[in-house]
Amino acid sequence: MKSCDVPGCEEEESLPFKCKLCDRMYCAKHRLPEQHECPMIGIYQSEVYKKSKLSQPRKEEEIPKKTKLKHRGEKLLSPRDAETKSVYYEPQDRFLTRSSFFNIQSLRRDYLNILIILVIFSTFITLNIIVLHTLYRGLPIAALDWNVVFINIGAINFIFGGYFVIQKITARYMKEETKVVLWLWGIVLGILSILLPLFAVPGFLTFKEGRSSNNNRGKISFIGISWILTWCTVILIFLYSNGFGVPYLAELSYAPSLMLLFVLFSLLPFGIFAGKYISGWNRYVHMGSFLYTFIIFILYLIVRY
Repeated sequence: MKSCDVPGCEEEESLPFKCKLCDRMYCAKHRLPEQHECPMIGIYQSEVYKKSKLSQPRKEEEIPKKTKLKHRGEKLLSPRDAETKSVYYEPQDRFLTRSSFFNIQSLRRDYLNILIILVIFSTFITLNIIVLHTLYRGLPIAALDWNVVFINIGAINFIFGGYFVIQKITARYMKEETKVVLWLWGIVLGILSILLPLFAVPGFLTFKEGRSSNNNRGKISFIGISWILTWCTVILIFLYSNGFGVPYLAELSYAPSLMLLFVLFSLLPFGIFAGKYISGWNRYVHMGSFLYTFIIFILYLIVRY
């Protein structure tokens, strides 16, 4: 027990109160400086002491500023641009995505991208047919059979559009995330292909990096290639049988040549081509697809010419 330090106070406390000014022990009755006539009470009541006990505002330089998100310097990218320019895609697809003219983020739906691809592709094909007919063959444009042109363009749109659609459906079934992008440089090369013997496709199917397996990418790509080869085989049968008596079916000569060339290029096992995915999944399937495409193309040349 501790007795109170106030003279004459006989109170004893097991837990006495210590004055913060004079550092002496007091009972509960005399615990405040005014109650025990603390000799330091003048300091306690001074304005200097009161101000020293007030919480001082932090200096402006001491207040931490909000950390800015830094991406490529101080420029902040929107979620759409950040996703497009990140390593979110497969390495061979990043080049396509960064140079894409439109992609799924800008149009929000892949099927709108596919529709734009078909419109651009059809325009290139139509202009190429006109140039081939008039400039290289020297025939007047009035002699061009537009019914045959439209039938071939319709067949190409059906096959090429179905190529993207069936891959999207398969990817959704396999729970893989894919995007159809319109390739800017493919459009540029497509413009040149009107006059020159070039082949360019304005769109590609890309896969998200880290969210798809090699086997699934190969299967999805193979299903798309199989779709084209199936219809090219059907058209080849039409050509061989003279359209089964249907005049316009026998005129589907331009569509298979273009689609088979597309497949031959797509089956290249490197770079940005679908053959890289198929070969990574099953190289025997890739070799078989390439061999079948080559045979179909030779048969098409024999039947056509």
